[in-house]
Amino acid sequence: MDTFTFVRCPVSRLISAYLYCRNRGTPAVPQSIFTRPPSSSLRNFEVFCRDWLFSQEYGNIDFVLKPQSAWILDYNNSLIVDTIIDISHADSFLAKFMVLRQITRRSSAQFLCRNSVGNALRQQIMSKLPRSLIDDIKTYYDIDYKVLSGLFLETC
Repeated sequence: MDTFTFVRCPVSRLISAYLYCRNRGTPAVPQSIFTRPPSSSLRNFEVFCRDWLFSQEYGNIDFVLKPQSAWILDYNNSLIVDTIIDISHADSFLAKFMVLRQITRRSSAQFLCRNSVGNALRQQIMSKLPRSLIDDIKTYYDIDYKVLSGLFLETC
């Protein structure tokens, strides 16, 4: 295996991206003022999706909101990575990868800790989503569901 990437359920990923936007990024990766959604659209997740995001073209939005497939497909829609891994498999994959590449446990643990920030809030938002909004998110990120179908372990 030469290259790999982690992917997530688009609904869960979008909730994380919303939280990123609401916080104006992170200390390590601040959000650009040029692609930041308007503050009025960040009142709650449903307003963010229905009143702002779904009316945006992919080229006009922050990188965290773009479909995951934008990062793993070339201009001919061919995969540019060898292996795609559901993020929920990160622990086992990184454990194997550390053995193969002799990466320290610390760097793997730092990755997993950063990746788990906001899980409780994300789950809280996810549990309250109306089915119609989930369907609209699936429509907006249709390309991800086509390219990455069958990869997600969490309910999408």
